[in-house]
Amino acid sequence: MPIKILIVDDSQFFRKRLCELFEGHPGICVVATAVNGEEALAKVEAHRPDLITMDYEMPVMDGVTAVRRIMGRYPTPILMISALTYEGASVTLDALEAGALDFVAKLGNDGSNPFLEKKLLCEQVLQLVSSSKAGPVHTFPTSQKIKVDIKQTPCELVVIGASTGGPVAVQELLSKLPGDFPLPIVVAIHMPENFTQAYANRLASSCNIEVKEAEDQDQLIPGRALIAPGGKLLKIGKKYMGFVTLERKKKEFNFSPSVDYLFESAANSYSQKVLAIVLTGMGSDGRIGARKLHQKKATIWAQDEESSLIYGMPSVIAKDKLASQVLNIDEMVLGLKSLNG
Repeated sequence: MPIKILIVDDSQFFRKRLCELFEGHPGICVVATAVNGEEALAKVEAHRPDLITMDYEMPVMDGVTAVRRIMGRYPTPILMISALTYEGASVTLDALEAGALDFVAKLGNDGSNPFLEKKLLCEQVLQLVSSSKAGPVHTFPTSQKIKVDIKQTPCELVVIGASTGGPVAVQELLSKLPGDFPLPIVVAIHMPENFTQAYANRLASSCNIEVKEAEDQDQLIPGRALIAPGGKLLKIGKKYMGFVTLERKKKEFNFSPSVDYLFESAANSYSQKVLAIVLTGMGSDGRIGARKLHQKKATIWAQDEESSLIYGMPSVIAKDKLASQVLNIDEMVLGLKSLNG
């Protein structure tokens, strides 16, 4: 049976456009539309859709409030429809924290309409329904002592890669680290421009360590996390001290930021002195870079299936036997804290 979709948007144009994009796909059926969050609640109860696309700026009840109420009553995978602006990013991050799974851009900065990518949007929707858990990522505490398996040399750098579910997972991980964490951290999440700036600012206000969006030539400083900016490739270099450079997207990398590019540059610059962490996300970005790190005998952790929102990126690391350990986020926090000695 095709999956059932509810479209929520106060714009008649975008409701119609979304319906057109899903029309004719054998695996997708739009069962209803709604013009605001209040109507969406009623439509969810009536139709019990498999996925909801949700605008954020609507009369009567906004999208974030609707997400919270839907997740409280009828947990359902929700795909936010987001404007590519700083304000749009901030609201979308609120929605992700409230339980939305992912987001898609409504309009690009150049006025283009990413909805024209019918195939990609349909694939995203099908993947979210088939592989997702409705609601935010939940991790599972453990009393087990996690031993960081650094092999012959001390770790000097932590690199983290994530995609769908990553903003919430990375926030949970970084917010639990102490302010005196002894290593620099670099994070690559599949997020567009403006989103990474808003995300870094949000992390900075909730973490004990310093967090900022990376700028070209930023140094790698213990106790500071750099967030790779959307639309750029981040490369790690090392002379006397570690630093990062920002580069334009390259055709051989499907994403910018790219986890593969980050990991490969970390392997080239820091060799086995790297701890790489692969968190929740669709696809396989990070696998090629993890292979390079594995060849250098670096340490690699993959998030486990139970705590991953989408068990795509970490699963390929585990299946390819690249992971030193497969852990939930609370276990990763224990392991990272043990680096404090």
